[in-house]
Amino acid sequence: DQEVKTQKSSSVRYEVTNSKFGMGVNLIDQLAAAKAFMDVLAVSSDIALAALPSRFVRGPPKLEISNHVLPTCLNKWLYYCLMGGTPICSEAEWATAPGHCRRGILGNSPRICEASGARFPSVNSSQGWGEVLTQYIACEDTIWDTRYADVQWEPDHFLATAHWAQGERLPQRFGLCFMRGFCSDEEVKQLIVPAYWFYTLQRSRLHAARVKGLTAVLELLRAELLLGRHPRFSYSDLGHPVLHYGNHQKALVYGLAMRERAGGRPNVNLSGAFCIVGLPRTFSWPEVYTSIRTNVIDALNFQEVMHIYVLHMHRPGHINDMSTYWFDTAGSATLADLMDAFGMIPPHVLVTVPIGREGHPLGRQCNKTWWNSCNAQWRSLEMCMTQVRVLESLRGKQFDWVVRLRPDLLFNASLGNIRAYSPDRIYLRKPHFTDTDDRFALVPRHMADVYFSVRLARAKEHCWVTSRGHYFQTGDCEYRLQEHLRHHGALVSPLPVGLFFMARE
Repeated sequence: DQEVKTQKSSSVRYEVTNSKFGMGVNLIDQLAAAKAFMDVLAVSSDIALAALPSRFVRGPPKLEISNHVLPTCLNKWLYYCLMGGTPICSEAEWATAPGHCRRGILGNSPRICEASGARFPSVNSSQGWGEVLTQYIACEDTIWDTRYADVQWEPDHFLATAHWAQGERLPQRFGLCFMRGFCSDEEVKQLIVPAYWFYTLQRSRLHAARVKGLTAVLELLRAELLLGRHPRFSYSDLGHPVLHYGNHQKALVYGLAMRERAGGRPNVNLSGAFCIVGLPRTFSWPEVYTSIRTNVIDALNFQEVMHIYVLHMHRPGHINDMSTYWFDTAGSATLADLMDAFGMIPPHVLVTVPIGREGHPLGRQCNKTWWNSCNAQWRSLEMCMTQVRVLESLRGKQFDWVVRLRPDLLFNASLGNIRAYSPDRIYLRKPHFTDTDDRFALVPRHMADVYFSVRLARAKEHCWVTSRGHYFQTGDCEYRLQEHLRHHGALVSPLPVGLFFMARE
């Protein structure tokens, strides 16, 4: 029953659905109110492609500019630049899910410009990488599907044409945060690179135009960025920018930053207990257990290490259904299958006691997002923590850190030396646009009793009732862990997205 209309302009053809957004939305009102997503942008009776989600766009937008709109990539990026950090939750959303509005992408517009501009040092330099990593994580923490690029270019070539940047000294390498879902590499090089420096160097002019209205902003950007003072040049020529981004680039930055941070802290002897908990699934794969050994255990460089395994040796069932999960296509691993993995990561404690999964309690139905295994997972973590305490009683003192990891994780980058991490924070994956990741965590010992006791907080045997209708972003297990840590005031620092992933058959 959705009406689909086709809009045409001189530069681009695209389709929009009329059921959700409505036509003729005035962007100036949206900017002033700062409460709604910029899903639709109407300028002079034209629909601005920039405001449309990528699923409504048919084919890549052209870079030619019509009389009324800016390209999607530039328009979306500019909106987040100007409105970054402003609250956009509606009153109804605040009433329904205040926690979500406080911490999530629904709560504030992304600060995409503040997550750009860090000067990249040379690879041979040991200083300056911490600042780059902080901005890298801030970019990933901003909005889903962002990329943080190391832009290498020729700034003098750019300055020869960009009259508004004359007299400035620009770096040869700098970080740039952009939205991959809206911007191609060519659009980033042609539009976002000059737009970032225009925003940085001419911010007062941009904000003055914004006060006058959207039309003034459009006219300023078309004059200074899109048409230019030298038509014989295309903006792809200005500075000849080259973008470097992706997991390999991220791993390089992370490793150099961790080395810099560790080098500035005392080289004290530290101990760690590794809780390797879950179904072994792909733990028998050499690339999986080798990555755990090399990029986690060896990289953290503890002086004393204990490996505690709590393994489920039976294939899990889906909620209220014993059928196989879609990602468990292979048979269950046996202990014999794990001998090579155990050879590389020897067990100091091995527990294989089956832990049953909870079902529906009497009188009510669990949410569909309750994976029928949250309490089983946390009961396993409790069991591992019990073994940690036993080992501590035998050694006569506590460990310094407890590391929680699943046996089916593949780490594609080194975590770096444990001395690079603050003992006052839990380190896990937690972008603002989703809930806390529950698959891996670096936990200081004095905070481990909190992290490993999620099940004991409430609903010890069955699904958690209070998540119903709270608009969690991932699932009940992750949301419950997140709220448990928040309730106890545990400080959390994010690990980079893509540092590890689950290996599946």
